[in-house]
Amino acid sequence: MAASIVSAASAGDVVYRFKAELAQVSISPPPESLSAKAAEIPAITGNLGFSPGAERIAGASNPGRVTFADYATGSITIDQFDISALVGEIATQIRDGVTQTADPKTTIPDEMTIGYRNFSAEEPIDSLTLAMLYRSADMLANAAIPSSLNFEDFASIRLLFSTRIDGSGNRDDQASGSVEVLGLVSFRVTAMEQIE
Repeated sequence: MAASIVSAASAGDVVYRFKAELAQVSISPPPESLSAKAAEIPAITGNLGFSPGAERIAGASNPGRVTFADYATGSITIDQFDISALVGEIATQIRDGVTQTADPKTTIPDEMTIGYRNFSAEEPIDSLTLAMLYRSADMLANAAIPSSLNFEDFASIRLLFSTRIDGSGNRDDQASGSVEVLGLVSFRVTAMEQIE
C-alpha cells in the first residue's frame, strides 16, 4: 500500500507514475532511518504530483543567469515502504536558467524539484527530494510551474533520500551553519508517464 507525503492529489493537480532504480549509496545511512530502508531496495515505484496553478511563495533572481521560484504544491508516494513519518512542508521549486552564449560551460540548466522544507539541529532528520534536471536552459520559458512534463525533456531525474543533522540557524532563512549528512541514497528514475 502506498503511503503519501501529503494528502491525495487535489483537483487540478497533474500526477505522474514513475519507476526508479537504486543508483548509489553515497553515504551509508544509520540503521532505522528512511535512507537505510531505501538503500535495501533495488527498485521502487510511486507517484509524483503538483498543481500548475499553485501559489508562488518565494523567489530570487540573478539577472541574465538564473531565476528561482518556490510554490506551495507537491506530492510524492512510494509503493514499497511507508514514508508518512517524514515531517515538514513540501514545496516545488523551479529553476529557469539562461543560456550563456559567450561561455556555454557556465550555463545553469533548467530544473524542477519537489521536496521537503524541514529542519533539525539536534536529532537526525529524514528527507526526500525529487530532482528533475532538464537537458538545457532553454526548456522553460520562465520560472512558472510547467503545465505538464515530458520524460524525454530531462537529462536526469533523481529521487534522493537523505538523513542529516542541521547546524545552527534555519535552512529556509539561509543562515550560517554546517549540515552533517548521515546518509544519502539516490535512485535514478527510468520511466515516467502521466496518469491524471
